[in-house]
Amino acid sequence: MKLSGKNLGKSPEKITNYIPVATPSIWLSIATLLVFLGVVLIWGNVGRVPLKLTTTGVGYNYDHRTEKDELTEAMIESGDYDVDTFLCLVNPNQITGEIIHDKPVNVILRDGRRIRGRTELVYTVPLNSKEVMKTLEELNFTTDWEQKSLDLGDYRYIVDVTIDEKLPVMSYGEPAEIVIEYDTVPPIHYLFR
Repeated sequence: MKLSGKNLGKSPEKITNYIPVATPSIWLSIATLLVFLGVVLIWGNVGRVPLKLTTTGVGYNYDHRTEKDELTEAMIESGDYDVDTFLCLVNPNQITGEIIHDKPVNVILRDGRRIRGRTELVYTVPLNSKEVMKTLEELNFTTDWEQKSLDLGDYRYIVDVTIDEKLPVMSYGEPAEIVIEYDTVPPIHYLFR
């Protein structure tokens, strides 16, 4: 082997010539890279990343289901008709019903506000489109605005999202983005899903 233009022998005195000289900045760079890789590997196996499902929901009052235009001044002022629940439809091809029951939710309103809540599965099996429409009519979601805001399809789970704070009654029937956090996995598993 040639190093610096001269042939090195196999004598022990010359063995130190095989060790290339490196500046401290190179060793510092290598050490930093190794520490970074170690942290990434540890976090990749020990850390947690939430798995989320996003859909659209429509707000209503769970106890007092009525049409928005049927609300009187007294009903509005009482606060009993304020929005406390969002109804959303979830595609069963994306997830199973048991996984999304009683999970934390972020409700993102049209003005950008976020409200926390929890899911409650209304039916344990997905409903076909006719059954979904019948359920929506029973809940007084009969306007095109409300129905088009929901993720209608062949089969859907009907999920209620109970929110932590009530919204004004004027939010009744308004759509919102629903983000269901249904599981957490180590980041390394998330990459290989």
